[in-house]
Amino acid sequence: MDYSNEISNYFMFRRNGIKLAEWVARSNKTLGELVQLGMPEDYAMDVLDLAELLFRPVVHTRYQKRCRKYAANNEHCVETLALIFRASRSIKDPTQRWKFREALCNTAGDTDVVRRTARRIKKAYQPTQSPQDGVRVRRSGAKTTVTFTGDSSALEDVVNTLRSGTNKTGDPLDPILWLCGKRQDHSAEDRAHAVMPMSDLQAIMKGSACSTGVRLADGSVVHGSDFADRELISLGRITLVAEGYGPPGHTTVPADSPGMQKAA
Repeated sequence: MDYSNEISNYFMFRRNGIKLAEWVARSNKTLGELVQLGMPEDYAMDVLDLAELLFRPVVHTRYQKRCRKYAANNEHCVETLALIFRASRSIKDPTQRWKFREALCNTAGDTDVVRRTARRIKKAYQPTQSPQDGVRVRRSGAKTTVTFTGDSSALEDVVNTLRSGTNKTGDPLDPILWLCGKRQDHSAEDRAHAVMPMSDLQAIMKGSACSTGVRLADGSVVHGSDFADRELISLGRITLVAEGYGPPGHTTVPADSPGMQKAA
């Protein structure tokens, strides 16, 4: 028995999934009816999905029309078209989703070629998501990788320090030692501003702890000993507050002056 005509018709129909999807859409076939015709159920469900996407009313009609045209020109089968529309579902923006579908429908080749193309170009149709702020730790044997994520303005001094900072001997900073030990941000503009009563400054200079700690202009509070131990930059500012009189005015005190070095 010769099945040449049947096989030829079968593969001709398979090569053009658009024609099959159009026939299903125009004849309003149901899943049960397609299964009764001999279609496997999963294949019939793909055909119904394609009929809905490519031939039912949508907002992006121009993209839909071009998808039909390109898919017919490239003779994409149902499996290839189903792959295209499954791959597009994760793209949230509707316009970008249709652009992605159009690009793949306009790709010549079999299902494997279209699949590789989809993987290669998909990122171009998805917005870049900003990573969440925080710290991420990854361990691999004896090594640990720590990743910090935050606002650029908040981390810029740290980045500059690690890129161009030097230690006391003039050698480049060791980032691990810098993170784990004493450190100083290499900032060109930020200056420390400490507000304290005269009595607390005297207590620090004598080596005893002040009562309330040293309040810095950024809102942080450090103990007197910690303040003295800090490696102060050359231009700091200390506002002395005399009890009963308030601040006598801002006085810029070079942190490397003999008096401050003695206090430190």
